Amino acid sequence: INGQSVTLPANSYAGDGIAFDLGAIAEFGNFTLGASVRDLFGTEMGYTNIAGRSSDEIFSYPEGDPTQDTFYIPVSYNVGASWHPDLGGLAFLMDPVFHLDWQHVRWQNRDPSIWTELHAGTEVKVLRFLKLRAGINQGYMTMGAGMKLLFLDLNISYFGREMSDWPGIKPSQGVAMEAAIRF
Repeated sequence: INGQSVTLPANSYAGDGIAFDLGAIAEFGNFTLGASVRDLFGTEMGYTNIAGRSSDEIFSYPEGDPTQDTFYIPVSYNVGASWHPDLGGLAFLMDPVFHLDWQHVRWQNRDPSIWTELHAGTEVKVLRFLKLRAGINQGYMTMGAGMKLLFLDLNISYFGREMSDWPGIKPSQGVAMEAAIRF
């Protein structure tokens, strides 16, 4: 800054990689089916530990850097379906959508339980501005609510997820909140 080099703190990394994704969605009236493959051939990402290095050193990226390493992102498969029933005139009061999907990440030497890969839920729009959500994520209950007022979106959700390959071994729970101005 102002012609001087900046040194970054510990545990700072910079990296690059190229990923390929493929997907398709088909609609059949009130039903929607979708499938995708992410990181199609697996993504290898080269990264460099830039801790304690000056900005001049970081942006030069010398070849054969001993702090350089690779990280592998495995291919993942996703298949999902949704059903949005047509409630006609009642849709103004209550408009539900039901979802079900399966997400499989292909890690080497791992065979997770199918229950940690399943997700199901519903979103019900009430009076066209309030959304209520509930579901199951990897065997854990999830719930949330959202509200849209003119150009202000407010959302809050409670969720649980499994951090191991088998349900109930290493649960993690959280709350997420979002406020957005959308035009």
